[in-house]
Amino acid sequence: LPADLSRVMFVTTANAVHNIPRPLLDRMEILPLSGYTELEKLQIAVRHLLPKQKRDHGLEEQQVQLDEETIRKVIRLYTREAGVRQLEQRLAALCRKAARRIVSEQVEQVSISADELESYLGIPRYRYGQSEKDDQIGMVTGLAWTEGGGDTLSSEVSV
Repeated sequence: LPADLSRVMFVTTANAVHNIPRPLLDRMEILPLSGYTELEKLQIAVRHLLPKQKRDHGLEEQQVQLDEETIRKVIRLYTREAGVRQLEQRLAALCRKAARRIVSEQVEQVSISADELESYLGIPRYRYGQSEKDDQIGMVTGLAWTEGGGDTLSSEVSV
């Protein structure tokens, strides 16, 4: 079935422009959009992601409690992205573990504090606002920029 596509406008999305083949990229108009700020991610989590994960895991609203400090710590230490996909995955993991705890320990409510996150999500994947405590030979702190934002990172020299 022939179709005239000359008047069609295609809208595409990509996380990184450098992955788009050059011939296709030459025919596109790029509209760069910045990622969400930490405050926007926090509000998205509180208003949308956490209630959705509670529903998806068969939990009542009051059965799992996370305060904003806890969600902020999840954002800072367990995700590194412009969007909220990893954040939703971490909140889903918290809901699964809370649901298991509710069933196995016969408790009515689970409150997860920022200090308890490591027992639920494991060792933090990222550091936030920390540099090395002591100077070390062969180590340097640099600045980095990614789609997820800016950060400091430690680089080690190996001879």
